[in-house]
Amino acid sequence: MTQYLLSRPHTVIPLTTFAERYGAAKSSISEDLAIIKEVFEEGGSGELHTLAGAAGE
Repeated sequence: MTQYLLSRPHTVIPLTTFAERYGAAKSSISEDLAIIKEVFEEGGSGELHTLAGAAGE
């Protein structure tokens, strides 16, 4: 998931993309993205912005 995000900077990626790709619930994907966001910010690798609602879907 991290590689997917890093290879698509400045791109809105709907949760359904990851849910379908990994066969996981959106809630699980949200939790994973929160971890990735924290790691990016702490490690200086960049930023992960999330949007509430149906943006990009």
